[in-house]
Amino acid sequence: MASGNGRSVPGSFMLLRRRVVTPICVALIALGGIGGAQAQEATPGGAAGGSACVTAAGVGAASGAAATPADAAAATPVSDQSVIDTATTALQAFYTCQDENSVSGTYDHLVVSSVSSTADGSLLVEHQVQRGTQLLAGRATLVDNGGTWSVTAMTPTTPKTDVDMVTISAKVSDGAVELSPASAEAKPAVSLHGINAESTDQVIVVLKTLDGFDPASITSYNPRELPDGVTLMGELPLAAGAEGDAIFLGLEPGAYAIYGVGTDGTLSTGAALTLTEEVKLDVPSIFDTPEATPSS
Repeated sequence: MASGNGRSVPGSFMLLRRRVVTPICVALIALGGIGGAQAQEATPGGAAGGSACVTAAGVGAASGAAATPADAAAATPVSDQSVIDTATTALQAFYTCQDENSVSGTYDHLVVSSVSSTADGSLLVEHQVQRGTQLLAGRATLVDNGGTWSVTAMTPTTPKTDVDMVTISAKVSDGAVELSPASAEAKPAVSLHGINAESTDQVIVVLKTLDGFDPASITSYNPRELPDGVTLMGELPLAAGAEGDAIFLGLEPGAYAIYGVGTDGTLSTGAALTLTEEVKLDVPSIFDTPEATPSS
């Protein structure tokens, strides 16, 4: 597997072409800070030799390894490039393994920003990916099971980008979603700040719809059986009473619907979101006219 510094992208992260993962229950992945290891771009290609595929919700144990996330505070940054390469390739294989479960686009990018080791030999891999238009990030725990590196836990962190952004707040409360604002310009990035005011875990679901779509027309949720013209854009899992953020890049202007889905499958009353064309001001330069001078 070739690796190294790659092309730069919005948000100043280096990215790579990959395939997508799972539907609603998979853990959200987001990028932490850049640590001791150099930001690393993995290349497209085959799976790493022997890296196990874990598909359980929340990322369960693989090959008998413990599924408890390792303690990041006690981890030591790794500078050995061969270890960084191994961790990058294993994580790439993990996502490749999820391909058949894909419902919301492809993994276009994977960036490993840091690798750390723990006292028990586990590796913690801080990384960021883009699934379709959604920017995701997290800390993966990798365990070596006799030469096979397995992802045994995934701790979500907050995704980050430095491109121009608009923020939408989505609150799930009393069986309904409330948006603020319900209409906004489609900036290069849209940040969805989710608030789960329910007493049960929720997944906030973002759907692209057709103009005039009535969110109340969907009364149950199956990401693989959506109405014609409705597309799953992304998901934000939130524990009861928790808040969190999801970032979407390049969402097109148009109509969207946002729902909350409970762990028992209960669907909240959805809310309509409209993204309008971004207003770009055309400010003429004072130097555009022949008589204009720097002192004018």
